[in-house]
Amino acid sequence: MWAIRKGYDGKEYSFSAQWTFTGAFFYFLTVVTTIGYGNTSAKTYFGKTLTILFAIIGIPLIFLFLTNIGDVMAKVFRFLYARSIRFKYNVILWHKKRQAAKIRKANSFVAKLARTQTMRQCMFILNIYLY
Repeated sequence: MWAIRKGYDGKEYSFSAQWTFTGAFFYFLTVVTTIGYGNTSAKTYFGKTLTILFAIIGIPLIFLFLTNIGDVMAKVFRFLYARSIRFKYNVILWHKKRQAAKIRKANSFVAKLARTQTMRQCMFILNIYLY
């Protein structure tokens, strides 16, 4: 119903309108990817025979191409995953080093206080410093 409302009259497309470059490329993709929408097809026996021969050669080549693309994508994803793990490890290591530096700084501050102040003064200053 939708096609009729949009002006489809039921006639087939002319030969020149169906087999433009984009139409032929679309036909090529539907044949070799085994999708087969069916809206474009060869009309003559010669065209049908060529389509069968083309499919016999083209379908395995497309599967080989897709396999190679899958291998490349797997390598890229493995590389990105390894990089993300390394980045996470470096962030954790940086955080631990930073925490250790803070602790060393606090310990050196406490050592300086212990050398220069009495214990009561040290506890008062530490309470202010730590809390």
